[in-house]
Amino acid sequence: MDRGPAPSLLPILRSQQQGEILALMLGDPALELSLTEIASRTKTPHPSVFREIQRAEQAGLVTTRKVGGTRLVRANTAALTIPGWRRC
Repeated sequence: MDRGPAPSLLPILRSQQQGEILALMLGDPALELSLTEIASRTKTPHPSVFREIQRAEQAGLVTTRKVGGTRLVRANTAALTIPGWRRC
């Protein structure tokens, strides 16, 4: 599936997929999803979700935890306290 380049309004994003994954996770800080659920909701291949979540976790935007064999992801609410973040 060809997603095309990142939107011109968001040049800091590497791809449309990255933007969709971050929008999903950061748009609702209470949401906690598995990698499979993120892949399904964003129509993104699982390996791409895995890589983007790793990058987002390293950047401090999300946190993950393992429950059995499932990796659960949620927004890092501490990262959402950046002044002006919620006004966007």
